[in-house]
Amino acid sequence: MSAAVDRRTDTVVIDTLADFFDAGERPAFTVQNLTAAEIARVREAMRRNAAARQALLAAERQGAAEEAVAAIKTLLAATGGPGVPDEYARYLSVVVQGCVDPAVDHETAKRLAKAAPVGFEQLALKILELTGLGGDIKKK
Repeated sequence: MSAAVDRRTDTVVIDTLADFFDAGERPAFTVQNLTAAEIARVREAMRRNAAARQALLAAERQGAAEEAVAAIKTLLAATGGPGVPDEYARYLSVVVQGCVDPAVDHETAKRLAKAAPVGFEQLALKILELTGLGGDIKKK
């Protein structure tokens, strides 16, 4: 088993995200498949989101101190807020890890999702499609 494995990449043009690029620049994203470790990070993001949401509900029901509730809300703000579905947390993680050029950080991913939800989902789905295909195996 001596085959080299490269990341599988593709370019996705998302016209609805053109405002995030310079005037006249093509709204193209180079994306890549996720590795096993990155897939695990995506799952962790979903679990963290669900756990934080449950902790917030429990804290509010039990009348926890305002500081504790505020701390949980701060944690949830990282994924978009207390009402964020796990699938949204998943897509944020996928886009952050799968966008190569331009690189997309968490805050930018949230802005992309807010500005153009369907375009954002297209990015995430393309990355997941590449991930399903696996790495690009270079046989010797």
